[in-house]
Amino acid sequence: MNNHLRSILIILLTCGSVLFFTSCSNNTTPPNKQTGSSNNTGQLSDTANAVPQDGILETVTWNLKNYKISSGNVKTNNDIRMIDSLNADLYAFEEVDSKQAMDKLLSRMKGYREIYEKNPYEGNAFVYNTNAIDSVSSGEISDGQNEHAWANRLPFYFSFNYKPGNGKKAVLIYAVVIHAKAGASDASYQRRVKAARELYNYLTQHKPNARIILLGDFNDETNTSIDNGHQSPYKPFVQDSLHYDTITYTLSAHHKTSETNYQSVIDNIIISNEMEPYYEKGSAAIVIPDNSFIKNYGATTSDHYPVWAKFDMSK
Repeated sequence: MNNHLRSILIILLTCGSVLFFTSCSNNTTPPNKQTGSSNNTGQLSDTANAVPQDGILETVTWNLKNYKISSGNVKTNNDIRMIDSLNADLYAFEEVDSKQAMDKLLSRMKGYREIYEKNPYEGNAFVYNTNAIDSVSSGEISDGQNEHAWANRLPFYFSFNYKPGNGKKAVLIYAVVIHAKAGASDASYQRRVKAARELYNYLTQHKPNARIILLGDFNDETNTSIDNGHQSPYKPFVQDSLHYDTITYTLSAHHKTSETNYQSVIDNIIISNEMEPYYEKGSAAIVIPDNSFIKNYGATTSDHYPVWAKFDMSK
């Protein structure tokens, strides 16, 4: 990493602290492979490159704000710069307009593959590091789900084998990305309540022993609701601490934000108890780029920040 890149600041909000490539007193570890996508002159590089197999599964959920085939160079370059700085193994992207748009972005992500699912408005995608992940299966979760409650954006799953390396056996993981109904109205809130309950019921009944990572744009908080006076629609997951761990809960509790325009954490990650032994405690974080890294991020890139978590699969 050159000196220019070492000086770039990416702020991580977690544990009630602001991190500049340091860990907080709660043993929080920020992204550990910050490389950026620039050279000594500050010019953007063409690609983001996959990381080697290292036994650590880095996961990111990020709403790309309606990424299209027609999205200009500034947005595409900024997206790639952010992706390359994270160097994650698994990305869950929301608001990708088409497979052609996802193909466009993927063409600048070397060593990655995509699984894209179109819905009536846009689509969700998983993008994964082929050095560490083998795809098993994927598709919409429709069983027991109400499309209206999900705003016609049904949950999308990706089952994959993570390869820890060093001769250790691959670990089967079941990831689910969601993009819930938006809006602070009571009607929108009630739709999120219904959708969250249906997904909770499905995962609890049909995937009782799976290593689950549920991530995405929840369009609501997990410790409360953006609809004032209401509990979180994701209360079934939060209250069932025997089977689930809402690892981004403390971010909401500490009044952090995963949005550029509002003070709320609506991009979240929940894991099942089978996945919990691998979770690096306190690693869940919101990644906010400094203006010297991506200028006018909210206007040029997205109205959501990436949310990150790490899992030590070598255990």
